Amino acid sequence: MTEKSGKRLQIWASENHQDILEMRYRISQVLFSGESDYQRIDIVEADGYGRMLFNDGQVMVSERDGFVYHEMIAHVPFFIHPAIKRALVVGGGDGGAVREIIRHQNVISCRLVEIDPLMIEACKGRIPWTSKTFDNPKVDVLVEDGVKYVKNTKEKYDLIVVDSASPVGSSESTFSPEFYASAAKLLDTDGLLVTDAKSPFYDLESQQALVQDLGRSFANVYMYNYTNMIYPGGLCSFALATDSNICPLRDFIPLRVRLSGLSFRYYNAQIHRSSFVLPEFQESALGAGLSDFTKPEQEESSPDDTMVKLKDKTSVKKMVIEFSEDERCALLMEARNAIGASLGLNVEKSGLVRGGEVENSYGVFVTIKKAGKLRGCIGYLKSDEPLYRSVVDAARSAAFHDTRFPPLKADEFTDCTVEVSVLSEAKPVGSWRDIVVGKHGIIMAKDGKKAVFLPQVALERGWNVETTLGHLSMKADLAIDAWRSDAMFEVFEAVSFEEE
Repeated sequence: MTEKSGKRLQIWASENHQDILEMRYRISQVLFSGESDYQRIDIVEADGYGRMLFNDGQVMVSERDGFVYHEMIAHVPFFIHPAIKRALVVGGGDGGAVREIIRHQNVISCRLVEIDPLMIEACKGRIPWTSKTFDNPKVDVLVEDGVKYVKNTKEKYDLIVVDSASPVGSSESTFSPEFYASAAKLLDTDGLLVTDAKSPFYDLESQQALVQDLGRSFANVYMYNYTNMIYPGGLCSFALATDSNICPLRDFIPLRVRLSGLSFRYYNAQIHRSSFVLPEFQESALGAGLSDFTKPEQEESSPDDTMVKLKDKTSVKKMVIEFSEDERCALLMEARNAIGASLGLNVEKSGLVRGGEVENSYGVFVTIKKAGKLRGCIGYLKSDEPLYRSVVDAARSAAFHDTRFPPLKADEFTDCTVEVSVLSEAKPVGSWRDIVVGKHGIIMAKDGKKAVFLPQVALERGWNVETTLGHLSMKADLAIDAWRSDAMFEVFEAVSFEEE
């Protein structure tokens, strides 16, 4: 008589990838198996991975790491677009991408177009952490061919997510250049498209084809990466395309992530930025088709709008007001002396000679930076005092009364630099479209709240006007897209000079 071992029968599911790799998972329970007109669907319980979804023998989702894919396909575009309100998901019948999209409060509607009704039914109840969102009132589910829907619909969207198991690249996929051309027409102003791009280790040629396909219909194409446990290669990619000038790094606002109030298991501000840093082999293969992250040129700019160095001591932005080098150096010294004297430090005479522009009244801001980062900035849009006195008052306020920072201490002052910005008179503009980034300082007012940016704020960060106004809205304690309606704008120019 054979002695009982007490061990249960081991059942393994294997995934064959390109006939060169096999990945195996030990199955403890089969929850669903079925075959539709489009694919075979299996949902199992796997040791170490929880519930898993297989399409035609390929793993699509696992309970253990599915959050990585869904967070990265959804939140990266959300935190670079000014305000996504209407989203379309093509494929993605498990519901994971939809789940992440509707977490954002700005979203009014999210339409899921899934060709296979069995996929939706199989996932309901068996993969509840993703499919439970199908019953949300913001979600509209259409059982329809996504390619045909995109070609024929007249709807407009801020975001299109292509969440499909189909291979990437026009030579292999139903998602052809014609599909992306149709998708581009559905996107509203600043609209974004994100699509699965598989792994650079196994699908690099397909990624090249995808980038070329997207480049035929979109002005800008980017690739970003993420890591996971279940997809072959471990390192996988998404492609992001847009016909606007939105850039996933320049227009990314880390503060938005924190202010969103959302919690994540993989995504964060650091992951967002680092995901666009591609390994060299991938960058070399795709680089020619990808957009770069350099600052866009301002069509409205002229040589007089550019920053120029003055004898390696200051930088100045030209406008009608002009100061001699001695006056600029003296005003910077006045600002530094005002702070130093308040800290009880010995100060040198500024050498300021009264008369000329320094006796006139101007708006002025004093900015203090430590190790290149903002340490304080306060000023006056208008002043009845002579400029040199306004500089002294603004310097003390920036050092000790900017509520965003603790009062400056003597032991850190030597590590700080001072910048003085003298303002022209502010004038109203009829529309935010009249604002020229890098040339204009901006005053925004809405609902009794007001905020100000100096011209160099956007210039130094490489922001476009939409991103700048989004930051300005948040500075005014308003919603990030509050600037889009009923806001009043005034603009001014500034001559800015700083210590080296």
